[in-house]
Amino acid sequence: MKTARASLIECQNHLDDAVDRGHITEADRNEHDDLALEALKEVGGLLDYLQSPEAKRNAERLRQKRIDRRNRRSNTEPGTSNSEP
Repeated sequence: MKTARASLIECQNHLDDAVDRGHITEADRNEHDDLALEALKEVGGLLDYLQSPEAKRNAERLRQKRIDRRNRRSNTEPGTSNSEP
């Protein structure tokens, strides 16, 4: 995610260079810069969420579901027994 943020900032710099070189207009730069700013906000929000206690709880819950699924599958595969010896 930090790479995504850095890439968006790099894109903004390229937009500035494109205006300076006359490849695009200032209006075009502004339009695309607004999109980059919106994406930066979304990436920032996602980074905040990923570092939150809620994300950690959700990750642990999903991890436990995967473990439970694997355990159920291994207990129902042919050649395995569900009963104690």
